[in-house]
Amino acid sequence: MKIKCCAVGALATNCYLIETDRKWGIAVDPGAEAARLLATIREMDLDLRYVLLTHGHFVHIGAVSQLCRSTGAKIVIHEKDAPMLVDPAANLSLFFHDRITARPADIILKGEEDLVLGGGTRIQVLESPGHTPGGVVYVFDGVAFTGDTLFAGSIGRYDFPGSSFKQLQSSLQKLCALPEETAVYPGHGPGTTIGREKKLNPFINGPLTGSTL
Repeated sequence: MKIKCCAVGALATNCYLIETDRKWGIAVDPGAEAARLLATIREMDLDLRYVLLTHGHFVHIGAVSQLCRSTGAKIVIHEKDAPMLVDPAANLSLFFHDRITARPADIILKGEEDLVLGGGTRIQVLESPGHTPGGVVYVFDGVAFTGDTLFAGSIGRYDFPGSSFKQLQSSLQKLCALPEETAVYPGHGPGTTIGREKKLNPFINGPLTGSTL
């Protein structure tokens, strides 16, 4: 598996372009700059077939429709965040004086399931609510794409509509059950590992674990 990270948009959302071992492609959270992402997809000679969304906030979905129109890729999202794709109030773009939407999803996740994509690629889907009600983490080939659930040394915000610090704490504990060598590819900022975050992240192992809103 080959992974290229492109930080896109004003909030530097990490979009991951992945070439699977079967030589076709996945994009995780294409949040903005569709033209740039499409150019990179062409440079990689990537046969993009799926767009995996960790959650539905606008900074993670802004380039989805254009990528899918250009490549024919299918959109995957959890059922609780699926309405955010078509609702600028729910995905928060309306509050930033913009109206960002995407077309409806092709594959709706229930969570806590295995997602089997073309060619037999199997992806573990972990429900990770807290930042949004339908947040998920995608795990395969020793890598966890955590969206805004877990960052290097931090976590996603939990003061948005539909957010919950208590749920986010539970989601973090679920991630801690993954092997410590699991590479973490977050929605913003640098990568890390599960083992490193278990030792150093104050929201997992420190004074902030008991915080409440």
